[in-house]
Amino acid sequence: MPIRFRGLRDGPFGLVPGGPETVSLRKTCELPACSDVLKLRGEHRPASEFHFLEEPRLNWLGRYWSDLRGWADIPKRRHLDPLDIRHDVLPWIFLIERRDHGFRYRLSGSGHRAATGKELTGQAIEDTTDNPAFNAHLAQLFRTSATRRRPFYSKDRLICGPVARCVERLILPLSDTDNCATTLLVAQVEKAPVIDKAFATTSPAKLVRRYMFYQRAESFDTVTLRELYL
Repeated sequence: MPIRFRGLRDGPFGLVPGGPETVSLRKTCELPACSDVLKLRGEHRPASEFHFLEEPRLNWLGRYWSDLRGWADIPKRRHLDPLDIRHDVLPWIFLIERRDHGFRYRLSGSGHRAATGKELTGQAIEDTTDNPAFNAHLAQLFRTSATRRRPFYSKDRLICGPVARCVERLILPLSDTDNCATTLLVAQVEKAPVIDKAFATTSPAKLVRRYMFYQRAESFDTVTLRELYL
């Protein structure tokens, strides 16, 4: 039986309210989900919660995650397709699973592996670095994001000898079949290491090779920590 409703039309940023239309109940049930339409069109719905991210890879991943969730609070893990992720973003991604006794790296990107010389796939969060305080800091971030079902952005400064490294991180929760946030999609990138001026006479390449390894962080401080309200 035909019904009359205020339909949707194809706007510049996805589906927007349109004029009254007359369709059948059967046709109404066949309307695709908003996230499916956006995925087919290859476009992003505006995601103002990620507008402050100046790092282009983190910004892109935040908007991609926002497209996946559509109008839900967080997207399903099964909707994540690595083939959809940009080639310059994929190497810096982690998939982190929540287990009974904490979190574990389900997948570690090749970019992080090449930069640090450490393979984290299959490792517990407690084994990320040789600094227990920093590992606990990461575990707390992941636990809070999963519990609150909200994205988090953090920027940490890691110090090892005369080398300081600034690491930016975007944490995005994903839900399982029971709608529990048991997986985190994490992107982590870093800026070029900063070397103490007192070591100006030493070869920068030599210092970086010696001190840049992620697992050797002697101390750290959190520059920025931001919870994103959707």
